[in-house]
Amino acid sequence: MDIQWNDFLSQFLTLVIIGVIPIIAHYVVQYLKAQSKRIESWITENIPSDELFELQKVARMVVKAAEQAGMAGLVEEKKAYAVQIAQEWLSSHGMEMDISAIDAAIEAAVYEEFKRDLSKTEQE
Repeated sequence: MDIQWNDFLSQFLTLVIIGVIPIIAHYVVQYLKAQSKRIESWITENIPSDELFELQKVARMVVKAAEQAGMAGLVEEKKAYAVQIAQEWLSSHGMEMDISAIDAAIEAAVYEEFKRDLSKTEQE
């Protein structure tokens, strides 16, 4: 009798988990979309368009670099690494920006990369 009860519980929990994961994923995606819009709005309100273009370009570049460095085991904190590289690159090109703007641009770039990866997965 115990074996049947254990099998029932195992199957029940498996079904519950399978049913809950898509719901959680949906809310995570909605949260990320809202955060991305909030960040994008803040950036466009506070940074001139020519600097914004450069910042977005740099953010995409450092996000990819940080991801690769993290996968290779060269860095533990990918975000801190990305912020540091972006800040150094921007400074070396004569653009001094607030760290919160750099941070926000990197967050937006991470979201865009996540969204791109998600759409690739859905197409497969």
